[in-house]
Amino acid sequence: MKPILSQNTKDNLYFWGVVCASCTQIFHIRLNSIAIIFLIATWLLAIAGKYKEAFFRLRKNPLFWLCFAVFMSFIYGYFISEDRSTAAFFIEKKLSLIVLPLVLLTYFPFTEKQLQLLFKAFITSTLLLLTTSTLLVFYDFLHHGDLEAFFYHNLLSPFHYSAIIASLYCLMSLVLLQRISTHTSWKWIISALLIIYLILLSSRLMLLLLCLFILVTIFRKKNMAVRWLSLLTIASIAILLIISENPIKKRYLELSLFYPEKINASQYQASDYFDGLSLRLLYIRFSFEILTEHKAWLTGVGTGDADKLLQEKIRTSGMYTGNPQGEDQLGYLRFTFHNQYLQTLVQTGIPGLLLLVSLLGYCWVFAIRNKNQLLWALMTMFSLCFFTDDWMEFQAGLVSFLMWILISVNLSKSHLRHTLKAS
Repeated sequence: MKPILSQNTKDNLYFWGVVCASCTQIFHIRLNSIAIIFLIATWLLAIAGKYKEAFFRLRKNPLFWLCFAVFMSFIYGYFISEDRSTAAFFIEKKLSLIVLPLVLLTYFPFTEKQLQLLFKAFITSTLLLLTTSTLLVFYDFLHHGDLEAFFYHNLLSPFHYSAIIASLYCLMSLVLLQRISTHTSWKWIISALLIIYLILLSSRLMLLLLCLFILVTIFRKKNMAVRWLSLLTIASIAILLIISENPIKKRYLELSLFYPEKINASQYQASDYFDGLSLRLLYIRFSFEILTEHKAWLTGVGTGDADKLLQEKIRTSGMYTGNPQGEDQLGYLRFTFHNQYLQTLVQTGIPGLLLLVSLLGYCWVFAIRNKNQLLWALMTMFSLCFFTDDWMEFQAGLVSFLMWILISVNLSKSHLRHTLKAS
């Protein structure tokens, strides 16, 4: 009896499952959850009759087992937590650590043409979000005339979206754009748009990564005239930003508010202001104190208790905890550890941190050995971003990290022996 769907049709459905799972986290978490369920369904359909072979190959894949080990560290964190309901919620958020490697490391039959379409879909989704938000902000600007509306979190205020997350998507889109075969003029136009958005979003780390990306791109050019023209253009823009009054300059001038003595003070006033650097360094101190007080350097305090213990530190130190009658009802309580390495250390101790570092280390070694430039660029981004935010603690960050790392790994020829071949 002839099958209802051909293998080619099943593979195409699976491909669109990958596209949806890769792009929908840009728009909404619930939409992304539905897309991941669709991805699992299309994957099961595509590998029908090959399940045994798929799992046989998976058991030999070190990347899968590292993701599995990191996930199991959160299972362990559940059992040592006092607040197990919160810990269970953390486990639910981390299911992607099992699901996405299981799917993408067992079957990846996509052609170069499909991969190009996947990259274009992600870039288009990023630009769609930012352009739509910019148009809505521009409409408000016509009524209020406040230029600040176009910078940092304000640019994405119509969607209540984080400028940091949007900046990451912009930077990832720039990297993926280099992998696309398209007309040079289109690449320049899209690159310019993405760079403009990165400047407007004003994330300090992302702007530094952008500079690194541009410098690497420039020095890979063989034409010396193009090199010097690019460098002069960048230098001119940088000088203009430095000598003029603008919100981007203000973001960097905030660093002048950093006072080292604040980090070691035993008590604070509610009126004390903490810039981003001060807050992150203070949280390192608080984290070490939490681990020492609970004698939890080797065990961690549990995934359900880590954030609550941090909030307790904030309260007892006298930091601003919000105004119940005002707009800001949480103050500094609304912030987490702002550091994925630190968050993992407090939650699951040194062993849990070593597992996370091992996962990143494996990806780094894989990228270097296989000369995988896309993976190398993504690992640079995420390895540094993990120092400034806890990207694996929310779905958009975790899915972005896993999807694109796994897709990049599949682009290396040495990985083909681990995956099923398309029929």
